[in-house]
Amino acid sequence: MSNIWSKEETLWSFALYGTAVGAGTLFLPIQLGSAGAVVLFITALVAWPLTYWPHKALCQFILSSKTSAGEGITGAVTHYYGKKIGNLITTLYFIAFFVVVLIYAVAITNSLTEQLAKHMVIDLRIRMLVSLGVVLILNLIFLMGR
Repeated sequence: MSNIWSKEETLWSFALYGTAVGAGTLFLPIQLGSAGAVVLFITALVAWPLTYWPHKALCQFILSSKTSAGEGITGAVTHYYGKKIGNLITTLYFIAFFVVVLIYAVAITNSLTEQLAKHMVIDLRIRMLVSLGVVLILNLIFLMGR
């Protein structure tokens, strides 16, 4: 095994950060404003083991499989459990992340339109354009990562 940090390891690091901390970063100002800094700090202390240990276990599961670097969780599940279970778990994994992306798109759209509403009148047309732009940008980010 090489000791050199590769692009694949960097992408995995960003993916793990995004799944573990991404939603918290997006909704951090809302939580801080409504509950206060002490509640936010206690929540972070409780949430740390709930995000760290499962992500560490998932990384170990994927890295311990004998698959090529680009196959990720799909290759690892297929390696350990076979093609049928691999397809099932990959489908469930996709559904879970699809829902998260929809939540992100709605939350980002709401945040952007709230900020725009402070400076201009927002009607349904502008809101639709903002939501289309958010979805396009999220897709571009995904495609550039591949």
